[in-house]
Amino acid sequence: MLANKRVLILIDKYTGPGNKNWTFFQEQVSRHLGDDFEVRMGALQDLTFEIDASGDKVYDRNRHFSLGDFDLVVFRFIRREYARAAACASYLQQRAIPYIDSQIQPGSWSKYSAEVHRRSAGLNIIPSIFSTNVILSAMIEAEELPFGYPMIIKDVNGRKGRLNFIANSKEEAVGIFAEHAEAEFIVQQFIENEGDYRLLVMGGEVKLAIYRKAVDGSHLNNTSQGASSSVVDPATLPSEIIADALTAARLEKLEVAGVDMMIDTQTGLHYVIEVNSSPQLATGAVPDMKMDAYAAYLRSLMKA
Repeated sequence: MLANKRVLILIDKYTGPGNKNWTFFQEQVSRHLGDDFEVRMGALQDLTFEIDASGDKVYDRNRHFSLGDFDLVVFRFIRREYARAAACASYLQQRAIPYIDSQIQPGSWSKYSAEVHRRSAGLNIIPSIFSTNVILSAMIEAEELPFGYPMIIKDVNGRKGRLNFIANSKEEAVGIFAEHAEAEFIVQQFIENEGDYRLLVMGGEVKLAIYRKAVDGSHLNNTSQGASSSVVDPATLPSEIIADALTAARLEKLEVAGVDMMIDTQTGLHYVIEVNSSPQLATGAVPDMKMDAYAAYLRSLMKA
């Protein structure tokens, strides 16, 4: 007989001790499984996702458990927090921990679920941590983050560099959270860099590479934020960067993608920053070159 098996039931949000559904289902599952099983409840919204070079951590800071502690994870009523569930699915699949239902699949449902998915596939990901703003603020106040200052604080739903900040101290970080309470932030280690690369992937090939460099006084390499840009021959880039860009696009099942890559000037490591499913083609840097490449790819799809 199986013994000492642990089951975690995850719902979307914990609404307080008055929520009888929170405990009733747990009690029923525990009673029917028997004494050889431990059944716990958790809420997706309370989880913290931590990604670094050593791997991923998914845990509940307040209830003191980790997703990796369990032998089975059961998702229930998670539609409003599907992105968090998808991030959990990446973590669980990597560790061969079974979960139900299998319709929950890893993928780019948000910035953090995409990063967990890419890290699980072995790509270099900038050390990051995501949770609710309340939990992140508490961790900053308690100096519990796995990296120091400066750090990047950016909106998980932001585009084109909007709501993307650099904090050089605890006071600055706390102030950003206080001033933008409506945003949903992810916190990342700041990577020393001299710019980044937008690699335009089409049909499993890098068709165009654009080097982007932030203006003085800014950490943002987005051309929409004033960064300079220049076209680079993809053949001059390290083969590992090209290979990882193609892997990143393939992971998200994208035939057309803008993959942003950055090289750490201190370590030489390259990182996948983001994979854009709808990269700027008709606007932004070198629109004619991008549209020519895009038109050529569309033509190739229609050849007999």
